[in-house]
Amino acid sequence: MYRTAVATLRLTAPRRAFYVSSISAEKDLNHRAGDVLLKGIEKAEAATETVKEAAQPITETVSNLAGQAKTEGKKAAADVEAKSTQVGAEIKGQAKKAKAELERP
Repeated sequence: MYRTAVATLRLTAPRRAFYVSSISAEKDLNHRAGDVLLKGIEKAEAATETVKEAAQPITETVSNLAGQAKTEGKKAAADVEAKSTQVGAEIKGQAKKAKAELERP
């Protein structure tokens, strides 16, 4: 009988709980999450700007060096072409001389 009485008391005893309005909790959670996301986005934007500012001089330097290398490459190619034309002309002249010497009696 004691066991039955204890079981009945447990089932019928009122339970006390703390309930928070779900709407206010959702709004609060939504605002907190939004604030955290906003801070993260602002930090990412600031970091992006910092990287852009830091990379600008490097980008300009690399661009200038590339332009200089391109100019020097074209100059070297023109020099090689001129030298090869000159050497080719010299070889033709020497070949004509050698041919003329061979044809002499």
